[in-house]
Amino acid sequence: MKLRSHKLGFSLIELLVTISIITIMTGISIPSFRNYQYKTGLDYNSRLIKNEIQFARSYSLSPPTAYSGSDMFGIKIDPNTKRIIKMRKNESDLTGAGIEIESPIIIAENYSITQPTSETIFYFKIGYNGDLYKVDNRLPSSNVTIKLAENRTGDEKTIIVDRLGMIKID
Repeated sequence: MKLRSHKLGFSLIELLVTISIITIMTGISIPSFRNYQYKTGLDYNSRLIKNEIQFARSYSLSPPTAYSGSDMFGIKIDPNTKRIIKMRKNESDLTGAGIEIESPIIIAENYSITQPTSETIFYFKIGYNGDLYKVDNRLPSSNVTIKLAENRTGDEKTIIVDRLGMIKID
């Protein structure tokens, strides 16, 4: 009678080869995954800024009420503290500082606002179809450009608010 030997399990060599292949594939995929995270974070933060601007503009498109009167709603951007703040300002008090209407949005530390280089405030005036207005002379302003950069990769997103209040991310 002939004895049969049954092989149960894997040999040590087979296990080592499999583990080596998994290790190599993981090592290759981690940098790609990190770049994906950075790009996704940049997209998220640029959409966050865009949403804040759209929020201020949507207030200006609503009809005047006893609460809002002839106010202007806008955004204050401080590139040094990386804060985006929604503001409210009375049209009759153009020299005043305006009122923060919500807690600020703070951009994560690994991102920077490269443009504007100094604190910038722009408003949308109620009753003017959401057009962009400068506070100093109340004339329709030119486009406002905001550049957001990812510090590790150097990638940039540009948010452009044209004088009609339309917002575009490049």
